[in-house]
Amino acid sequence: MEKSLALVLPDKAGTLREVMRVLAAHDVSVLRLSYNRVVDAHALFLDVNGTVAALDAAEEELRAWRFFPGQREVGEVHLIELGLEDDPCALEPVLAVAEQNEVNITYVDVRTDGTSDGIMRIAVYVDRPNQLADLMEGIQRICPATVVPRGEQPNMLDNNHFNLSFAHGLARRMGLGPTGEEEILINSNRIMQNLMREGADPHKPFDYINQIGETMATYSGNAFVRACRVTAFTTAGGLAGHCIEPPIGADTWVLECDNCLLCIDSGYRRYAGELEEVLRSLYPCWDSLSKKLVITHADFDHVGLLEPFDEVFASGRVIDNFAFESMGIVNWREQNPASFPYNRIGRVLCGYEVPDAESIHCLGEMSPMGEQDEPLRLIDTLDVAPLSFEVWEGKGGHVRGEIVLIERRHRLCVSGDIFVNVRNQTKPQMRFNTLAPYLTTSVDVDPALARTERTAMLDQLGEGTWQILGGHGALFEWRG
Repeated sequence: MEKSLALVLPDKAGTLREVMRVLAAHDVSVLRLSYNRVVDAHALFLDVNGTVAALDAAEEELRAWRFFPGQREVGEVHLIELGLEDDPCALEPVLAVAEQNEVNITYVDVRTDGTSDGIMRIAVYVDRPNQLADLMEGIQRICPATVVPRGEQPNMLDNNHFNLSFAHGLARRMGLGPTGEEEILINSNRIMQNLMREGADPHKPFDYINQIGETMATYSGNAFVRACRVTAFTTAGGLAGHCIEPPIGADTWVLECDNCLLCIDSGYRRYAGELEEVLRSLYPCWDSLSKKLVITHADFDHVGLLEPFDEVFASGRVIDNFAFESMGIVNWREQNPASFPYNRIGRVLCGYEVPDAESIHCLGEMSPMGEQDEPLRLIDTLDVAPLSFEVWEGKGGHVRGEIVLIERRHRLCVSGDIFVNVRNQTKPQMRFNTLAPYLTTSVDVDPALARTERTAMLDQLGEGTWQILGGHGALFEWRG
């Protein structure tokens, strides 16, 4: 079994060796190690492998040493830019203010352009409320001073401090517990490692991830319900339906069939209660109605609300995806190492819970082996009177396991994220969808293949007017 650990080590010789001794004593092997010894926090990130019993015993012993972040108070590092006179003594008053506020300086960069003015940047470590504000107030009495935004900070700034403060701040804003904070901490370190190997700015993505977290927190509760756009429509065959467009996450489509409601996709888990409130407002007899749900693919913004449905349907590869996750195996999208840590942070932010794979009805073959040749392949039919859908599986351009449903008599096409109506979304949707790719690094696993699948889908529809029920955005009329 593989497991990820994040430890904060005391500033003491031999501590790293002690951690390695504990792991070796319990026959736990190290798959990945990231350690950056900085002044005030010594963060160690590990991916380890061993039996469940060995991992539990090693973690218990390490916890006894108080090595886990939740057992210690960890502060933040901020970068301050100062405008100082080009004078050898100009720095001394600033250092005095830092000393008065008990602030440690972890980084200094001074440069001049040959004029009377100089620019200095100092990184300061703060671990108490108002400590940074008090420091800035004191420095600004001496010279101009501003806190440099994260995206403009140099790469040599203490990255492990950044990881710790980023994870703690985001978890606090999102109301996450220690487990969620640790998952963010571990995967922010993975992102930084990947970016630094590529020579890219290791801090830039975190500004966007913070914005995603803040936006998600904004739309909790009644704010989500108020921001949903709900639109009624009627199919070519006279069947009534609704499109629910949330401010964040995938659309939920409702088709009023003869003996049940047929729903398509169900948004983020974080907003499951809010989505159910919208559905109940549309259908006051919600509890007494028979309800079925189709999952178009396994991305976490499509599978948030499953409990109220009597039957849930998905492709064999989607069911495999959930089975993998329940066993601790990476899912289809996370098999790309670059996407893995972003996707893991996204799962934490949206409150994702792995669906019960065994309770889902399979469309097509269970656990299909190998790769299909066609961009779209007919795998099954789904009959929910008066509708009779052809079920087509995509090759995996957006993500493996994706399906398209085609109902020819009612001229309906359920496309999932193979087709989205980007031109007709609400303003909150458009704002969030500019940020959302940072939770997966790419909307499509294979953009070129996704385009090929989209063309194949439209070719299947043929001539005439069709209603396309996409993954995001309003109902789209296609004229072939």
